[in-house]
Amino acid sequence: MTIYFILLFILLILSISNIDKNTFYFKVIWPILILLLILYVGLRDNIGGDFATYNKFFNNCLEQDLFDYINIFNNCIEQDSFFDFTTEPFFYLYYKLIGYIGLNLYGANLISAILLMISLSFILIKEKFPLNGLFLSFPILITIVGIGFNRQSIALSLIMLGFIFWDRSFIKYATLVIIASLFHKSAIIMILLNRFDIKISNIFTLIIFIFGLLVIYFFLSPHILNIIQGYPLFEIKSNSSFLRVSYILAPSLIFIFFKRSFYVYKDYLFLSKYSIFSLILIPAMILNVDIANRLSFYFLPLSIIILTRLPMIFSDLNLRNLLIIIIHLITICYFAIFIFYANNIDGWVPYNNLLMQ
Repeated sequence: MTIYFILLFILLILSISNIDKNTFYFKVIWPILILLLILYVGLRDNIGGDFATYNKFFNNCLEQDLFDYINIFNNCIEQDSFFDFTTEPFFYLYYKLIGYIGLNLYGANLISAILLMISLSFILIKEKFPLNGLFLSFPILITIVGIGFNRQSIALSLIMLGFIFWDRSFIKYATLVIIASLFHKSAIIMILLNRFDIKISNIFTLIIFIFGLLVIYFFLSPHILNIIQGYPLFEIKSNSSFLRVSYILAPSLIFIFFKRSFYVYKDYLFLSKYSIFSLILIPAMILNVDIANRLSFYFLPLSIIILTRLPMIFSDLNLRNLLIIIIHLITICYFAIFIFYANNIDGWVPYNNLLMQ
């Protein structure tokens, strides 16, 4: 597990150095860090929550005909696979395409890692101190999601790209969300993040909202029973899920409390809508914290953006530095708790990489 803390320490030092993105030093160090993290996630070897399952599934994909969808569905049922191609066909097609061009599972992971880090870079590069955001991204978004949940990693990457279009073209945003949902159906919930005010007097926005609900129903209705069986109401499978969801949800509550202070940012409306929408995690935690945990991944970019900007809204330099220290310490403590005490941590520890062999 040494590699985890080495990377965390490197990002910590760079983060607290407050390197402005307009400096020459940043322009040199940023692409190096992105490349390093791509290799860290993309060339992982036999680690991650479902690595063995993904490996088995990748090999099964290579044995199937690309257009033989009937066999695909039957094989999913017979193998009791958690991949469901009735609603998530793009992940199958992605693996099939990777095999077609002669790459293996590691090639698929590497391409997924490139997509994840590039989309994250687009989000962070807008900030004055992007290295702060990269440090905050490391524990959950990069290490937990990037290494452990391949399908959701791709879906989250596409949604982050969708954020770029949110305030300009909801159609483009919604298209990327639907594509993301074809990798992991849970991503469809993000289609409800619209930029319109939902009022009875506004028929158009109501139509958009109802359409979003219908799309979610289309994706999830055939699988409601399986979801209920896999995530029984009021049952807790992972105590660490409470900590993870709370860590992601807290910045949204902070934004709502200091809402006026964030008004100076151009994406204020987006953050406002995003923060309010994230409150869906509260009832989800009550019903089943593990469901809330999976949904919370889509709110990670929000948490990172808010925590990166939070110290900047205060003019007092001492208070600003104190907040930076507190945020960094909480992040380090959270990551340490995950590494030492999280359920199924054996999927991440010890860390292995093809470059280390």
